[in-house]
Amino acid sequence: MTTTAPLPDLSLFRPEPYEWVDPGYGYLDYCAEGPDGLVLGGWMLRLDGAFDTYEVVVDGETRLPVEVVERPVLAELYPHIPDAARGAFVAIVPPDVAAPGKGASVVVLGIRAGLPVARMGFDYRPPADLPFPPDDVMRRATGNAATAFWLATGAKDAGDFHRIVGRWRDPATIGRLFEWGCGAGRLSRHLIERFDRSEVFGCDIDHEAAAWADEHLNGTFVGTETDPPLPYDDGRFDLVVGLSVFTHLTHDYQERWLAELERVLAPGGLLLVTTHGTFAARWLYPNADDLERLFATGFHDSIRDEGLGKVASGDYYKSTFQTEAYTRAFWGRRFDVLEFVEGGCHNLQDIWLLRRR
Repeated sequence: MTTTAPLPDLSLFRPEPYEWVDPGYGYLDYCAEGPDGLVLGGWMLRLDGAFDTYEVVVDGETRLPVEVVERPVLAELYPHIPDAARGAFVAIVPPDVAAPGKGASVVVLGIRAGLPVARMGFDYRPPADLPFPPDDVMRRATGNAATAFWLATGAKDAGDFHRIVGRWRDPATIGRLFEWGCGAGRLSRHLIERFDRSEVFGCDIDHEAAAWADEHLNGTFVGTETDPPLPYDDGRFDLVVGLSVFTHLTHDYQERWLAELERVLAPGGLLLVTTHGTFAARWLYPNADDLERLFATGFHDSIRDEGLGKVASGDYYKSTFQTEAYTRAFWGRRFDVLEFVEGGCHNLQDIWLLRRR
């Protein structure tokens, strides 16, 4: 039986400024308040090259110029991208535009011939004063032990997720939120702030990381195994979030975990997860023959990923790619597909919002 998802409650719908502009590929790797205002730093590119310049749009209104910064490592990483070294930027949003201690909606635009052709959105909120995990724990999660990167990327993803959930349900009605694959709480530390009426739980196969999160964050976090079940009752959660978990699971493991996440979700509960789709694949595998191989069947799960080191080998942990059409059919057997946002998670992974029937 095929079900059609109803339209969202338009009173909750909050579009991102300039969301009609395609996402660029890149990262916001620094965001903090300084004496001159809110400082943003990162990089963004398109496959056909860097931009003439950038602009920052604050709260959908104020447009500010951005300094282009040379970052030679981008040319080394992406030799096929014209002028990639000019893909980095730094922007300062003055206090009279973004008041200190207050939030702001920020969109970085890549400009060509005076027009925006790529975007990177970010809902800034002043972060809580919390410690950071040990360097090796952070590296397992992101390949990077820089605390600024840890903070900025987690905050960006939490803001993107909060906005999408808010299109379909008032976040204040979410009693229990569960992050499946929480690591040391790079995302959870911000979800706790944004979903401030929710009890937050999390689990991860990296037991050391989950234990650190349980000790330092205002939530309940546990270590789990690579196979179901989870240590929770049926229908326990109103919202389950999984950032970059399905991106590493084989087809068989996706099947098992979809059933388990369906079990722990309350009827009508939301599942927000990310995948590697065609947007990510074009950047990670620019060769046309590689892309054809990746998407010959719509799902590819044979590439080993050793990024978790001692926690999980490439026999289990993969770099998995799946098309939108395949995923809609595969996951749609269990869930209503409410929303798909290509490149919506840190301007690389696709975001899926699903609902338990």
